[in-house]
Amino acid sequence: MDDSAGAPGMDIEQDWDSSSDASTPRSDTFTNTLFSNPDSPASFVDTEMSFPGTGPDGEKQSPKLTSPSFGIMPSFSNHIFVGQTAYPSSHLRAMRDELRQARKREEFPNTTSNAQDPKTIVEDYQCLMSLRDVRGDPSIYPPPEKYTQLKIEIARRIKTRDEAEGGSTQLEEMDNRVQSWMESINKEARMLEITQAALQRKGISNPTQADLDAIAEEFMQIAERTLLDVANPLRMNATRMEGNMSRFDSQLSGFDGAMSAQLHGMTSQLNGLASLNNAANTSINAQITGLSNLNDAVNASMSAQVNTLNDVLTNLQTNMSKAVGASAEAMNTSTNAVSTAMASQLSTLNTMLSTQSSTFDGSLNMLNTSLNTVTSDLQKLTASLPDIIAAATQAAVQQQLASASNQNVFPQHHHVPTEAPPSYIRNAASTQFPPTPATPLPVYYQTTQETNQDMSQQDGKRLQTGRAPTSGSRFQKFMVKIIKI
Repeated sequence: MDDSAGAPGMDIEQDWDSSSDASTPRSDTFTNTLFSNPDSPASFVDTEMSFPGTGPDGEKQSPKLTSPSFGIMPSFSNHIFVGQTAYPSSHLRAMRDELRQARKREEFPNTTSNAQDPKTIVEDYQCLMSLRDVRGDPSIYPPPEKYTQLKIEIARRIKTRDEAEGGSTQLEEMDNRVQSWMESINKEARMLEITQAALQRKGISNPTQADLDAIAEEFMQIAERTLLDVANPLRMNATRMEGNMSRFDSQLSGFDGAMSAQLHGMTSQLNGLASLNNAANTSINAQITGLSNLNDAVNASMSAQVNTLNDVLTNLQTNMSKAVGASAEAMNTSTNAVSTAMASQLSTLNTMLSTQSSTFDGSLNMLNTSLNTVTSDLQKLTASLPDIIAAATQAAVQQQLASASNQNVFPQHHHVPTEAPPSYIRNAASTQFPPTPATPLPVYYQTTQETNQDMSQQDGKRLQTGRAPTSGSRFQKFMVKIIKI
């Protein structure tokens, strides 16, 4: 039994193909797996082999080996078909390793078949799985009788398969040996026929060893002549070949001369190209030197310009900073001046507002005082109004009577105490502050002055005309004043 591990990949598949083709003949019912139904599952019966058994007469029947068909699908580069099931190469290798370990533990019978054959691996692996299913857990249950019977049956089948595969190999070897023997016998029979024909031509009926040697010598002479006949054309061909070789040598010499001339011309051309290359290198080096000098000059000029530009930018930045600082100071100064002016204006405005507020407060106080005085005077006037009316009426009657008796006499200027309340005159005379536009005069003050002015004007007119005022006009004026008050 060969338990050596096979090479992975396609080498194993090729070994399996060759071993399966050379092991057992294909079944008559073999069909191409490319056109078979891939959905039909493969069972243990598909890979099961038929082993010989005893017939009714006790004779062994020849086994009918049915091998499962397998092939490599073009679209399954790493799969192998056994029957109608595709197995990956890695799966088949795992099955092979599992069978090897089981045979080492004497869990499965050994075999002399090719361990790399896919159908053998699938058959043995399925038998191993069936055996383990029947066995169960060996650490708990003892092996049942069915397990022993199945193991014996599997061992018998594997032995029969090995014998069948071994018998076919022996038959092939025997066939090869018989074929070689038959070829030797045929050659010896042909030699014997030739010898007998030669003896018959010579009329020898009982040949001796000398006769046989003579015939053999004749055979050798015939062979030599035949070889000479064959050698003469070969010799002529060799002579012809020698001439051809001479011509070829001359042609090679001419070709060598032509090649030498061409090589000389190419050498001269290469020398010219080398000189041209040197001149071009010199010119290019000079141009590179000039460009380098120009680059240095440009770099120096650009550096100077950049430095100048940096200085200008620095000065500009400094001037801008100074200008910004000066403008900021000027802005601060103007802002401070504006703030000071605004503060002074605000203080002046506050002072004016305070003054006007105090003046307005004084005016309000004076107005309140005047209103209080007017109110008290009105109350007094209202209380003394009947007496005033009676006194005025009496005075008017007396004046009318006096005017009637003294029409040509000019009366002295007198002041009627009833024309205005005494409090008006007293209050107007007691006022000490002059009126200003901001503090207007009270109403009663203006009214008193107007009344006094009117009375003064009327007295002046009376003095000019020499007539006393009538009582009716005075009474009317008094009533009008009372109504106004």
